[in-house]
Amino acid sequence: MTSAIWALAYDISATDRDQYLDWFHRVHIPNKLARPGYRWAAHYQGAAAMPDMDSYIALFGGETTRVFLHPSPAQLKTKQDNLTRKMMTLRHNTYASILTHEWSVSTPLETANQMNSIDPATAGRLDFLGIDAGGGGGMDEAVGAWAVQQLMPRLHRDQAGDGQITAITHKLASVTGSPSHIMMHLRDGTKTPDDNLFDPDGSIMADRPETAVLDHRSGSLIWPSLRAQALPKI
Repeated sequence: MTSAIWALAYDISATDRDQYLDWFHRVHIPNKLARPGYRWAAHYQGAAAMPDMDSYIALFGGETTRVFLHPSPAQLKTKQDNLTRKMMTLRHNTYASILTHEWSVSTPLETANQMNSIDPATAGRLDFLGIDAGGGGGMDEAVGAWAVQQLMPRLHRDQAGDGQITAITHKLASVTGSPSHIMMHLRDGTKTPDDNLFDPDGSIMADRPETAVLDHRSGSLIWPSLRAQALPKI
């Protein structure tokens, strides 16, 4: 797990999906990974956000947030070629944020020193939860404490299994705007995904600060393929 992540989320229409994914996987990701400081990439596809649309989450791992701010996304945009600009217009409902890593917890807890056994480029399933603390900026401490003391233990309780890591949760903070609190929950794909895991009315999300606003996205890994050769250690 790198200390910085550039996260993107967006929708693509069914009619544009094939050409966009071909460009993103064959051209865009390799170009990004050729830049200094970029270490890995992962692309997830989620359930349709609306009819004839698919949702996606793209993650790029960097050594530090400096990698993504020099040049910044706004500066990179001015240097895009015509093909990149065309592909960018195919995105709808776009979210983007540069994140810095705070802490991580694995299931089972006693194997926390094996954090790299599931990483964003090898996890079968990603749940990406953004939390806006609200309250005029005065509730960030309360949200952070709730995430550590209540949300994290609920996500990882009673899942000890056979000693192999089956899930990892990373807590990240946005350095480029709201939502400032990000929970990234990765699973290895051996269990059936629980689409209600982050249900706002469910027990796992209970007792959160009243001002907190949630934005949950999820998806299954489509790049790199889990059937491909083993990736180098991150």
